[in-house]
Amino acid sequence: MFKGWEMDFSKEFFPYTSSQYRKFSNQILKDAFKLPVTIINDI
Repeated sequence: MFKGWEMDFSKEFFPYTSSQYRKFSNQILKDAFKLPVTIINDI
């Protein structure tokens, strides 16, 4: 499922700060598990 994903967690390339972990995890749920935003918002 995550094969082929490449993540650069450096400050230069990672679009989220530590305070935006929820936003990052929502993006993973949406992209990896194809969950609709309505379900993600209820989690």
